[in-house]
Amino acid sequence: MNNRDLLYLTFDLVNLAEARRWADLFCLSLQQGDLEDLEHPDEAGGLVIDLDVWGPVERERTVRALIECPPCCPVAVHSYNLDEVRARALEDSGILVFRRPEPRMLLLLAHGEAGTTGTAA
Repeated sequence: MNNRDLLYLTFDLVNLAEARRWADLFCLSLQQGDLEDLEHPDEAGGLVIDLDVWGPVERERTVRALIECPPCCPVAVHSYNLDEVRARALEDSGILVFRRPEPRMLLLLAHGEAGTTGTAA
């Protein structure tokens, strides 16, 4: 896959529909996935992870995994529930961090902006 092929890990259908609308506007491919897809991140050109749809245990496990071993593809997360310490640690690992889904997060991933600096929040 190239950076124009994005995988969105969510089951929030409203966020997914909005992200698909943005992807269509930007001529990007956006597929829905789940946390199991984190085991094969090299199959995606970029990952968007909705941390708010997972329970506290899964959310913490996912954040810890991203901090300790970031995927090789660009990654953006969004969450209203990340504290500043966790958000900074994700950014320091090259993960783009947003409070809510927004079009810019898809554009940054498609242009490979994640993985080098985490300054989107």
